[in-house]
Amino acid sequence: MRYLLKMIPIALITVILSPVLVNDASAQSGANAAAGYSTLRVDSSGTVIGVNTRTLIFIKGNKFRIENPSLREKVITIGDGKKSYLYYPDNNFAYILPGYQKTEVNAVPPEFFHIKNVAGAKYAGQQAVDGKLCDVYEYSQQETRYKVYIDKGNDFPLQFEIFTQNGSAISKIQKDIPLDDSLFILPKGTEIRNMTRQIQPIK
Repeated sequence: MRYLLKMIPIALITVILSPVLVNDASAQSGANAAAGYSTLRVDSSGTVIGVNTRTLIFIKGNKFRIENPSLREKVITIGDGKKSYLYYPDNNFAYILPGYQKTEVNAVPPEFFHIKNVAGAKYAGQQAVDGKLCDVYEYSQQETRYKVYIDKGNDFPLQFEIFTQNGSAISKIQKDIPLDDSLFILPKGTEIRNMTRQIQPIK
C-alpha cells in the first residue's frame, strides 16, 4: 500500500503542471505526425503547493515514458504501445495500470499547435527561447493561464508556461530527437504486479 501512496505526487505533477492526458490511443502515431513531430521530449519544472517538481516526458509513436526526478522514490510510467506500467526501478517491479492498455499521451495540449486560431489567445510580442525567436501568445481557460512560445521558423511550440492557483510550471519542448526504444520497455526480469490486487475496498 505504501507504493500506491507514491502515486499521489505523480498525479499532482502531471495533472496540475504537466498537461498529460491519457485516452484511447488507436491513432497516436497519426496524431504525432499531424502535430509535426515523430518524437518528443518535454521537460517541465515548477512548484505545486510550495513543492518543487520536475517531470520528463518522452514520446515515440504510440509509446511514452514519464519520469519524475523530484520524487524521493524513483517511479517511472512506461507505455510500450500495448500496456502501461508504473515501474519502480529500485525495487525491480512494476504495476500494470488498469484500464490503460492503450494510451495516448498529449505532453503538449493540442491547441498549442494552432494557438494563433484559439479563441481568446492574444499576441504578446516576441521573445527568444534557446536562441530561437518566438511569437508569444497568452490566454486563459477557467482559472488557468497559459503562455505559449511559437518558433517563428516552423510554427512549432518550443516552450509553454502554466499558472494555476496550486502552482506554476514551465515546459521546454524538443522534437524529432533520437530516442532509443529501450526507454519504452521494462527491463528484463522486472516483476509484474496487478495493481487491483493491492487496493482494498472502502468500507
